[in-house]
Formats: sequence, C-alpha cells, structure tokens
Amino acid sequence: MNECTSTNDVAAKMADEGAAHGFTVVAERQTKGRGRHGRFWFSPAGGIWFTVLLRPPSFFQPLDALPLMGALAVAQSIASELSIKARVRWPNDVAVNDRKIAGVNTEARFKGKEMPYALVGVGLNANLETRQLNTIRDTATSLQILLGTPINREQLICTVLLETEHLFELLCAGQEEEVVNLLRECECSRGRMVRVKLRSTQISGTIDDYETLTTVRVVTPQGSETVETSIVASVEYQSN
Repeated sequence: MNECTSTNDVAAKMADEGAAHGFTVVAERQTKGRGRHGRFWFSPAGGIWFTVLLRPPSFFQPLDALPLMGALAVAQSIASELSIKARVRWPNDVAVNDRKIAGVNTEARFKGKEMPYALVGVGLNANLETRQLNTIRDTATSLQILLGTPINREQLICTVLLETEHLFELLCAGQEEEVVNLLRECECSRGRMVRVKLRSTQISGTIDDYETLTTVRVVTPQGSETVETSIVASVEYQSN
C-alpha cells in the first residue's frame, strides 16, 4: 500500500479478521511508524516498512525471542543479497559500522495463555538519501548511502521473509540454540560497554554473551547479571 499509520496496525486488523500465517503488509511510508515501547520510527518513502503475521503453534512461548530472530533475518539477508556486513545489535537493531540501519518491533495477541498470532514489524533504511536522515545521520545510515545506488527493495523483502520463516521454523522445532549460534556469528554487541535501562532501575557493564534469545549476560562491577529482554526499556552503547 502507499501509506498507512503503521504496518503493524494493518496486519493486526487483518489477523483479527482471519489472515493466514505469513500474511505480509508492506507500505511505501508510515505516518505513525513505531519501534519498541511505541517509540516513533521515521518512515519516509524509499525505506522498507513491512509487517509479517506469524501464527505460532499452541506450545510456542518465547515471544521475546522474536525481535532478535527478526533482526538476524534482516542482517543475514543484507549480507547475502548485498554483500554488506550488517550486524545484529541487542536487543532489536541491525547496524552497519555501528550505525543503525534497521529495527524490529514485535507485538502479539493473547487469549489466556495462548498466542493466536504475533506480528514482526521491520523498518529498514533502504533507498534513503543523506538529507532524509538529517536528524539522525550521526547514528543511522541507509543501504543506498552505503552502496551509492538504490537497491531492489522487493527482492530484499522476499529474502528477509524467507529467512524469517526459516528461523521461525527452527524456534518452533525447539532448536533455539541453533538460532543463538547463528546470532553469535552475526552480531556486534558482545564485548561492548552498555548502560541498560530496565523498568525500575539501570545497570552498566559489558555484554558477555547471549544465554538464550530472551536473556543476555552482562558483567558489571558487582558481578555477572542475567538481563531479560522483556524488562529492557533502552540500551545505550558506549563508544569503542
């Protein structure tokens, strides 16, 4: 579609009306695109803004695994399609040379303890020029800026969707450790100093490793601490 408030909004409406697993909403621009915790996501024409609907099996639990799963799918797709060394940055970003290029926002509908569907929303700075990133150009970049030419957005979206489906099938088959191993090969957070704001406090330290897709081990001056992604409000990375 040409324009919508958020592809997650449209996908949620279609899911409630019975849309099937894999249904995807793609928009040329979003007027109220959002990231984690409802933060505004700049979504002008030229970017890749889409949401894929996932209908997990009844036993599927790790909703908080989906942001990293989606970010991994994006990073792998950028690397395979464009030969750009994109890296996952915990908890839900994709970065190139430490500049953000994509983010993943997940939402879900619950009925009791069951999750009828989950939404994986992807915002990717694809064919955006430097002037379009003016207010965030110190921390973000785009595929067009990196390559010096526009990319085929449709082809990249298809690749991301295929990668997402593959990783989701691994999670549904109970192979989370395999996905974590793939993540370790394609991430840039381990060894970085961070300040992590939680719901009611904050911690500072060095990211040591991913214990699971939903928990990260952070080494602080007081010792090692396991941080659950679900309670993370924001992560501030210190300069290398």
